[in-house]
Amino acid sequence: MWQVIKECFQIVHKTANDTFVMHATMNEVEEKLKDAPFVRVHKSYFVNCRRIVSFSRSEVVLKSGEKIAVGRKLYKDTIQKYLNFISEHGDIDFIE
Repeated sequence: MWQVIKECFQIVHKTANDTFVMHATMNEVEEKLKDAPFVRVHKSYFVNCRRIVSFSRSEVVLKSGEKIAVGRKLYKDTIQKYLNFISEHGDIDFIE
């Protein structure tokens, strides 16, 4: 699952072919996801940690093959949160 934020409307991609739209601010969505295995990789994207197959400074690659941009300002916090997740749940292939 990943999410695209358009103003106050979020397009949530449950799978490549299954999406829905919700009305909420980014802060409201972030609050709801705080205990879920999601990481904010960009000002407009949250990504389910369980769906990431590789992570670099510029993008994450999902199991579906989709590539999501990683925001420069969010990289450090994002990678730390993701490293915490994989230390508890498994391994990852890092791309430099």
